[in-house]
Amino acid sequence: MLRRKKKGKDEEVQGEGKKKKLTAAEKKKAEAELRANLPMRSAVGRRGVFEITGELSYTFAVGQIPGGQFYPVDVVIKGHLLYLFELGAMPSSKPRGFFMVKRATVTEIGILQNPPLPPQTNVFKIEFAKKQMGHRAYFFKATSNKELKRWVTDLSWRVEEGERKIAAKFDPGSRGGMQPKGGAPELPWERRKKIDETEAGIEVGGERVMGMQVKYEVRQEEESEDEEEALEQAAKLAQQKKKDKAKKDTPQSRGTFKMG
Repeated sequence: MLRRKKKGKDEEVQGEGKKKKLTAAEKKKAEAELRANLPMRSAVGRRGVFEITGELSYTFAVGQIPGGQFYPVDVVIKGHLLYLFELGAMPSSKPRGFFMVKRATVTEIGILQNPPLPPQTNVFKIEFAKKQMGHRAYFFKATSNKELKRWVTDLSWRVEEGERKIAAKFDPGSRGGMQPKGGAPELPWERRKKIDETEAGIEVGGERVMGMQVKYEVRQEEESEDEEEALEQAAKLAQQKKKDKAKKDTPQSRGTFKMG
């Protein structure tokens, strides 16, 4: 009896350790609950600024072959989470899905050729250690070669860095962030915008205007010939008025009258 009980307990433990396969309805319900808990588009940025965003098209990969047509999406990344939004999504929109890109492998492909399929340009690939959204690898297609370089450079750096370093780069309020001594915190893009190589930026000192520091040149008013003539005429009129007034104020000499 004791042996049978022990066997029954062992079978129960083994049954608990195995993952239960979900039905299609259960998967759909779990995905709906997960999507409901995802942040809105307006909450994905840091202090209202997205770390990196842009239009990409994606599809899952079967080796080096696209698993379907490339679907256009609006991609926003925060930390190690890559969110997929519909194009033209409102700030209150929820993402259609997301990927955890930490320790993922990013490969720049450029032109993806798989005859007889038509070639695809500006393509890069992201591979994960485990399946995400049903697959382990995905192809992403950028709108131009410049955009391809931008995404590959950012993702190649992002997948290897920790959350703290990413936050330090994009969030000035975090520990180790960009916060000048004795001053207000500033974002990296704010620092870039402050670089002014024009004559006004080099020679003119900054002025405080409602909490902002601005630089501008005050233009000197150039008097035209018409303005000079008008000023001369006004001066002459003023002198004439003074003379007329002086004549009126002087006492007139009394004349002699003869009595008839």
